[in-house]
Amino acid sequence: MMNEKNMLAIGMLITVLFLFGCTMPGSNKQKPTQYNVSVNPTTIVPGGVSTIRFSVNNQYERTMKDVIIAVSDVPGGYSVSPSTSSLGNIPSGQSRPQVITITAPSNVHLIQTISPKISICYNYKTDFYSDMIFDSYENPPTTTPPHHSGYTSGPISVSVSNFEGYPSSENPNVVSGISINNIGNGKIIRINSINVSMTKPQGESYSITGMSVSFFDCKGTETNGYINIDNTTCDKFNSPVILSGGIQGSLNIASSGSVSKDKQYDIQTISGTVDFEYCYYVPVGSITIKPVGTQ
Repeated sequence: MMNEKNMLAIGMLITVLFLFGCTMPGSNKQKPTQYNVSVNPTTIVPGGVSTIRFSVNNQYERTMKDVIIAVSDVPGGYSVSPSTSSLGNIPSGQSRPQVITITAPSNVHLIQTISPKISICYNYKTDFYSDMIFDSYENPPTTTPPHHSGYTSGPISVSVSNFEGYPSSENPNVVSGISINNIGNGKIIRINSINVSMTKPQGESYSITGMSVSFFDCKGTETNGYINIDNTTCDKFNSPVILSGGIQGSLNIASSGSVSKDKQYDIQTISGTVDFEYCYYVPVGSITIKPVGTQ
């Protein structure tokens, strides 16, 4: 017969398994990274060679384009092979294994430690969309209408805030925001271009008369339903310090008329693309050069 204490323990175990989805705490898989690195050996003699092995993995939805690898923070006298290399394009779900060797100079007489840095840079495009809800000024909906949005998986996220407005003669402009956030394991180095467009109402009691987008002091206005801002006209798009963690922009939609109070609301869709350069670093750690006989 099972005593009351054992039954209580089993009951508590079942509760824990239920709460954690039949897995114990800490057993959940971690978010995959874009590198798998090994350094061997980490201690070498003068003239010795340390080999760094890693792979560049594209875990994202689109192709990583123009991938460049560069090795830095290695003192003069050391040999690095290769110090830079171009991998071209890496399609989604594919990997490129890499081998880099670092050879210490033969005339080292004291213990030295170096910490090489390996950077991986590439170009990427993120598409995004978001419903824009235009409510009736005279008879707005009593609950928030359904809103849908999304973006291509990658190292940045793109979202549109303030997605609900009340166009009317008293309030002809609807002001919203566009957030570009760094969610990867590196930094945004450059934004090549940002483009935005929006569908227009057909046969409705209101109309969209114009649209503009601003980032910093850079402004793009609508031409044939399309807005584009690029790094040839916006210098701040070329500044890694400014762009590193992401940027915020504003969206201004001009309208005339208003949504019919019988309809209560109407939905249009904002969509666009962010074309950018991104870099991350492979964590190599340190390599020690230790001459024979040193302590």
